[in-house]
Amino acid sequence: MSSLLRIDPRDDVATALVGLQGPLVVDGWPVNADIPAGHKVALRKVLAGAPVRKYGWPIGHARVDIEAGDHVHSHNLATNLSGLEEYRYLPSVAADMLAEDLTFDGYRRADGRVGILFTTGRGTPLGLPAPTLKIATNSSLAQRKPRWIDFDAGPIATGLDMAAAADALMATVLATASGRATRAEENGEREIALWKHGVTL
Repeated sequence: MSSLLRIDPRDDVATALVGLQGPLVVDGWPVNADIPAGHKVALRKVLAGAPVRKYGWPIGHARVDIEAGDHVHSHNLATNLSGLEEYRYLPSVAADMLAEDLTFDGYRRADGRVGILFTTGRGTPLGLPAPTLKIATNSSLAQRKPRWIDFDAGPIATGLDMAAAADALMATVLATASGRATRAEENGEREIALWKHGVTL
């Protein structure tokens, strides 16, 4: 497993998953200095004033030239935000909604039924009223619960390219939207569960 996590191929930085003691090379990328776990390391040279990308988007700009392998933090990375931001809590009162205005995060299947995507971080193994794709965030869970889990996203943490994982997930969604039964449907699980015993999976 790599010690660096790069989210998007356009990223200028990767995140250290463990503390790194530089100088060293990790997966072909130089690490020039000690990088604490959770901190960023530059994957390529970024000139002063240029945007620094993470998640495929600018997270700020370089205060000074940043060399590949440098620790990227507040000493060499500045925000792109300007002015002062002030937050004040202003609760809003929800207006009554008409039935035709209601929406949900899901998709319509070829046969007219609808489905939803559901990660297993907190929830139930049951199918709920709509077909539900359950996505395991780690392979250990997917292997322990094969009758519950529709998609194993765990390989992302062990080096599977994010684009390949997204393609595989989209193929699963499309197959389900085209009528393939979910695990819950195969098991006849259609009701909502209101129980909890430890972590609910």
